[in-house]
Amino acid sequence: MDFKYVRIQERENAYMTKYPKGIFGMCWRLVLDGKMSEADSEEFKAIDSR
Repeated sequence: MDFKYVRIQERENAYMTKYPKGIFGMCWRLVLDGKMSEADSEEFKAIDSR
């Protein structure tokens, strides 16, 4: 069996889809909750905007 990618996910389900949240959803939650440092937040936003 050949896999093309790996999806990193959390145990908590997303509100809308009811599927486990992915890494970008988890990071956005940290940003919006103010739990991510300002430097990490800015770096994440730059990566996500690509």
